[in-house]
Amino acid sequence: MTTHTADSSNYDFRIAKVPQQQHATGTSRNVPLLRQEYPRYEYFRENLEPGFFNWTESPTIGQIPQVATTYGYIDGMYPIINEHQLAFGESTCGAKLWAKPATQGGKALFDITELARVALERTRTAREAIQLMGDLAVQYGYYGAEWEGDSVLSEAGETLTVTDTKEGWVFHILPDDSGASAVWVAQRVPDTHIVAIGNQFIIHHVNLTDSDNFLGSSNLYDVAKRNNFWDGQSDFDFTVAYARRRPGESFYYSTRRQWRVYTLANPSLDLSPYTDAFGTTYPFSVETAGLLDASDLIRFQRDHYENTTFDLTQGPQSGPYGNPDRYSKPASFVAQQEVQATAVSILAREGEAALVAHLTAASDKFATSAHEAFYALFVDVVTRFHDGSIFSDFASESMTVSAMGYPSWWLEEVGYFGPKAANGVAVMGTLVLGVVTVAALAVGLGFWLGRRTSTVKSKGYAFIK
Repeated sequence: MTTHTADSSNYDFRIAKVPQQQHATGTSRNVPLLRQEYPRYEYFRENLEPGFFNWTESPTIGQIPQVATTYGYIDGMYPIINEHQLAFGESTCGAKLWAKPATQGGKALFDITELARVALERTRTAREAIQLMGDLAVQYGYYGAEWEGDSVLSEAGETLTVTDTKEGWVFHILPDDSGASAVWVAQRVPDTHIVAIGNQFIIHHVNLTDSDNFLGSSNLYDVAKRNNFWDGQSDFDFTVAYARRRPGESFYYSTRRQWRVYTLANPSLDLSPYTDAFGTTYPFSVETAGLLDASDLIRFQRDHYENTTFDLTQGPQSGPYGNPDRYSKPASFVAQQEVQATAVSILAREGEAALVAHLTAASDKFATSAHEAFYALFVDVVTRFHDGSIFSDFASESMTVSAMGYPSWWLEEVGYFGPKAANGVAVMGTLVLGVVTVAALAVGLGFWLGRRTSTVKSKGYAFIK
């Protein structure tokens, strides 16, 4: 089994079924330029939601020879599984080399999504898929998810977990130093073991002569040597050689998740949550305490380090309700006293019968407004606010996405990357205010949307004599 999460804020998360297809001799397969935002691939304009940006056909940056038959598969933001139960999981990893795609000032033809799609189209086993992806990347070039801006190295590498009905493998890849090829390695996961990748390479020791357990590109060592990533004398460590080091102690963003999955899968494992920047003290894989099923993988993915020193549901940073999510930018909210004041005034001026009628009508109005707002929020807010981000500019070619994460000063105050803050009581007041104000904003937005949205009204309240 394999699984993954996508912590990206603006990707196209739709799932598509691609059927098995037959192709004429001598035809070519188009390779499009990577696009992960909605719509990730433009087939027919009429299939898209009307009223949004008028997207054009997805640009093709190259072609490769087509095969006679391509297998059916399930596609997503990253390809998922084909008809032969060849399946992928994915984790973007930082690397020391990056490249640009063809037509964008570079030479590389393939990103990880197109490599995986070709593999699902043409192969039946994990080994076949890895070898094909590696060969294509070396021949045609590989580029990462970003090729402009400050994130080119952070997004330059990729990991795929590749499984079939008999084997599971971990596949690492990054561009080579020419920008026209690739460096890659793969290691087999022992049958009773589990691996976890937290956006950082995890393969360390490599033995390409052991083809039962390792596969890799022929330039694996040469590229490392000529770029001074490896001295050619010490034991070769793929992650140390090619992974981009995260600044400071932020590498725990990666290694801590690896530690957590391993210790959840095998609670008796004596593994420290503290390691070095590249996790060299951690094994590639660990044996599980017993057989795992899909519910175990779901449990691992839902974990927030509960009942550990790093529990995200505890402490001042989790708020009064143990919320592991992190938000920012609160605004003040003043509770209104109008309902009670109006009721007291009606009782004094018009009597009990008038008060009952007023409260019945007011309660019905409140319930109806909440009912309408709920539906409006489901349609609108859940698409605008999710995964810690705010989405806007839906009519533009690329949506605008802004983070809702806590500011740096807050993370330092609560000891996000270290011991918890000692002044938790003092911080709690500020946090409670932030939680209340965010909730108030959500309620206010809901009522505003509710008044704009026409829905079938509920029966409401009626006075019972």
